[in-house]
Amino acid sequence: ADLVRTDPSRPAALLYTGGTTGRAKGVVLSSDALSAAAWSATASGVDDGLDVSLVPLPLAHVFGLMVSVMGVHAVRPQHTVLMRWFDAAGWLELAERERVQIGAVVPTMLRLLAGQPLEQHDLSALARLVSGSAPLPRDLHAEFARRLPHVEVVEGYGCTETAALATTTPFRRGRVGSVGVAAPTVELRIERPDGSAAPVGTDGEICVRAPSLMTGYWNAPQETAVALRGGTFHTGDLGHLDGDGYLYIVQRLKDVIIRGGFNVYPRDVEEVLRAHPDVADCAVVGRPDPEHGEEVVAYVQLRPGATATADELRAYGREHLSAVKYPREVHLVEALPLTSIGKLDRKALRAG
Repeated sequence: ADLVRTDPSRPAALLYTGGTTGRAKGVVLSSDALSAAAWSATASGVDDGLDVSLVPLPLAHVFGLMVSVMGVHAVRPQHTVLMRWFDAAGWLELAERERVQIGAVVPTMLRLLAGQPLEQHDLSALARLVSGSAPLPRDLHAEFARRLPHVEVVEGYGCTETAALATTTPFRRGRVGSVGVAAPTVELRIERPDGSAAPVGTDGEICVRAPSLMTGYWNAPQETAVALRGGTFHTGDLGHLDGDGYLYIVQRLKDVIIRGGFNVYPRDVEEVLRAHPDVADCAVVGRPDPEHGEEVVAYVQLRPGATATADELRAYGREHLSAVKYPREVHLVEALPLTSIGKLDRKALRAG
């Protein structure tokens, strides 16, 4: 068969953002952008010697797509195990049987894996798990460090608009709470509301300049111009850099709750609630309030057999959080709503 030559700057993929904070938008990615992201990811781990990977991600999502394209830039033969659908028991069986060394996951997958008898499986070949798509809760990171101390669990950061890649974590140099440093070819900038660069350690909007940036939003020139102003993608995420260039995500800007003029970061409240022994997982969102502008609302999934009530959890939050931050409403749910890749769907909670 003849190969068809195409312009690598032309659209190669049209991927829709999850729409968890608003209307979903079509993101146009060129072949060049996908290749650049895959090359950066490969280059950042080229000396790791981890050649057997397990990919349980949907390949129609940008995370799974980018991971699958990485093989184009492989510097030596690789072995990739694909899972059609993720299930924790099946993942462990594959990891053990195929002697998997590295895996790409999302936090929901890690939480489901934590519910399995990890210690009963031979995971001695496993060296690294890379978590992306959503923030990794600290309690979950700590649990894996305790139960699988030989496995490095790290975070990476990216968006559909950056072809899934902006940061990577150097091998064995991860920092708890950080998503790593700028990937090769990527420039990070933390921008204050006035457009100036934020100093080290100061929160601002995370902006990305890289050859992997999207061409634009499908049929949305105005939104594209705003997002890519100055040739830099404005992510809408809030974070800061430390003195060594490690990036820390604070919160999605649109998820920040403004109660009585004070910023409340849902992640801060969620970390406290997850420390309660009866809480399996939780999510915090804001709801409109005529007196305070917004009110803090928590949705909590209890552990099997747990007996905590909504009132008890509200009192627990009040005891461990400031008067501004603690949730005035707590709703017990059987399960938190998730998107197709396993990311928390805050939009569904706000609508609910």
